[in-house]
Amino acid sequence: MFSKISIQDESHQWQKIGVSGRDADKILSEILNKNIIYEANHAKQIERDLQQHIFNDTNDILILSLPGNEPRFELIAPSTSSSLTTLWEILSQQAEIQDLEYWKLLDIRSGIPEIWPETTEQLLPHYINLPQLNAVSFTKGCYCGQEIIARMEYRAKIKRHMIHAILPNTRQVPVPGTLLFEKNEENSDQTKDIGTVVTASPTATGVEMLIEVLDEYATNWRCLV
Repeated sequence: MFSKISIQDESHQWQKIGVSGRDADKILSEILNKNIIYEANHAKQIERDLQQHIFNDTNDILILSLPGNEPRFELIAPSTSSSLTTLWEILSQQAEIQDLEYWKLLDIRSGIPEIWPETTEQLLPHYINLPQLNAVSFTKGCYCGQEIIARMEYRAKIKRHMIHAILPNTRQVPVPGTLLFEKNEENSDQTKDIGTVVTASPTATGVEMLIEVLDEYATNWRCLV
């Protein structure tokens, strides 16, 4: 049974900053006077999110712990709140300010995919590792396509997954949805479709990407972008 709902953009009602680094949890704990916990296991992180919700007369900040090799957090507050602005001013005195592209790169290195207009309805959850991120529930909820997704989880042998890939010595960043092909060494005119670029970001030495590929190419892939 489905219910009719309406969706509208409420982004203007909220403000958000990101904090990352080896001692990010310790620094936030000291500033906010609260024990901010970083949990490497993403499933446990989600369980802790509500425990890290600060709500009192001066603070209204939701702290979300993100997966990765080092502590990383998103801090969200109402646009009318001054607590996040104050926190930003304090952090800017002791931390290096980066742009959104750097945060996107951290997402890539942490295996967090993004869906862009070019990839809408093109990538199944299992192909971009959403179950591993605990981003799909198989025990509750109801949504279009749920039966297919559940069948993939319990019955199907998934042959495509998302991996982190690096293109060295290039400044050309492939757009999301770019198809990946393997060259036929015997006939250069023939190629094989092996995957898709999910998201990509430039670095000082090249480009880092999340790509979904056939499993046979996950550890040894040669492709054309």
